[in-house]
Amino acid sequence: MAIDRKTVEKISSLAKIKLNDTEADEITNELSNILEWIDQLNKVDTKNTPPMTGVIKSNLYQRDDLITEDKKLDEILINSPETTEGFFVVPRVVD
Repeated sequence: MAIDRKTVEKISSLAKIKLNDTEADEITNELSNILEWIDQLNKVDTKNTPPMTGVIKSNLYQRDDLITEDKKLDEILINSPETTEGFFVVPRVVD
């Protein structure tokens, strides 16, 4: 699967990234190569391959999810410059 220059220009426009002609050509080639590589990977038969979490087989230690320090709300909130009703007050970031 190849990607064309028009698609790269549309993506760069949506991402608000300005590309000159040379950069657009380079990105088009790079993305086409990536998609070809993905097509090659999709052709590999992995039906009998078990999923892996890493190269070395190991079991990670898992602790019980227990509350060990209860009733520390006041000590935690004292570090905040502003609180209300037992919560941190943070600046609004979304309008």
